[in-house]
Amino acid sequence: MESSCFLRVDERIKGFVMKNPLKHNKKAFGIIGCGAQARYILDILRWLKFKGPIYIVDPLGKGPKSVYGLKVFRISKIEEIKKFLKSKKARFLGLAISDNVTKLNFIEAFSEHFDFPALIHPNAVVSPSAEIEDGCLINSFVYVGPGSVVKKGCFLHSFVNIDHDCYIGECANISPGATLAGRVKTGLAIYIYTQATIIPDVKIGDYAVIGAGANVLKDVPSKRMVAGNPAKNI
Repeated sequence: MESSCFLRVDERIKGFVMKNPLKHNKKAFGIIGCGAQARYILDILRWLKFKGPIYIVDPLGKGPKSVYGLKVFRISKIEEIKKFLKSKKARFLGLAISDNVTKLNFIEAFSEHFDFPALIHPNAVVSPSAEIEDGCLINSFVYVGPGSVVKKGCFLHSFVNIDHDCYIGECANISPGATLAGRVKTGLAIYIYTQATIIPDVKIGDYAVIGAGANVLKDVPSKRMVAGNPAKNI
């Protein structure tokens, strides 16, 4: 299925108003996962006045029985989840999954059958020249600067600052208060924890982890964990 959910700010509209296919939409929406990210998704859908039915699936079978009063369906196998969501005529899918690699696998498995709309809180500020790809979840008070690209499946927590001309690789998870200065580039499925700061022009490799409060002054290789001020390999 060719996705129509890629978001770019409409420069013809005054301010930072998103062209969002979910606003007042009545198609069914599926959410895989039932933790905190599921609640973030539901909050944003409420802000967007989404009108369609919502179905929440717990693939691990360990979560709550309901989220915000919505029943959680415990279905573990990918093919059974697909069959269930198709039976509900779901068009849209949101991934409330904290493990970045698992999220990458789910996107690959489901992208032919469902649209992954970007979910952007109304209080987030996105430059008119920035690009937010499918399946991203962007919380309140996030800033994404001019020329930056946020690839599919990323999760930007509240108060994240992505400055100009950054490139955020697929399924990055960036925690509250983290700051990425200009021209930072990250690889696949990276974690950046709370209040970390990355100076301009630094490159972060695939699957790297940046510890809370780290001050990153140089490139971080793939699959490396760094922390401290200045950040060092741990």
